[in-house]
Amino acid sequence: MSRRIELRILYTVITLILLYLAISFGIEYVFGVDKPFMVVVSRSMEPTIRVNDLIIITKASPDDIRVGDIIVFRSPLNPDMYIVHRVIQVIRSNDRIYFKTKGDNNKYPDRWVVDQDNLIGRVLYIIPAVGGVIRVFNENILLKATFIGLLIMLLIYLEYREYMGEKESNIEKLDILDLNQ
Repeated sequence: MSRRIELRILYTVITLILLYLAISFGIEYVFGVDKPFMVVVSRSMEPTIRVNDLIIITKASPDDIRVGDIIVFRSPLNPDMYIVHRVIQVIRSNDRIYFKTKGDNNKYPDRWVVDQDNLIGRVLYIIPAVGGVIRVFNENILLKATFIGLLIMLLIYLEYREYMGEKESNIEKLDILDLNQ
């Protein structure tokens, strides 16, 4: 491969990485949360939200949360786990806000109250079933690597084809110049 095509591929890859980072940080900035997209893995909110639905989360002040809102919060039992449930009661006590929550598909309310500090955000949109594709990619590293590899090979092929097309075009121009002399 010529140096020129290698540089074009390198510039394209760098551009794609920068574009990905700009979009990622831009989306986080717009929605105001670190993880604005989440895939639902529990049946607790069915039929409103189903397993493998993709939810879009937006930042929400504890003061803006109302009964009936669907919120995302850190589990009081495991801060690394996120829970998506509906607010059934807002409790104000000692300048703090707490939320009593319940999954739509659960028989009973959650046995805890959610402290305002555990609030991640409010569910803004629900996109049915799309999260299933994301889960497959996230859970299968070989599939993800294969997909990325195929994209890179396609990129190299397209760059090479464009380079060869430019080269042929230059050869045709030289032939025309030779014929006119």
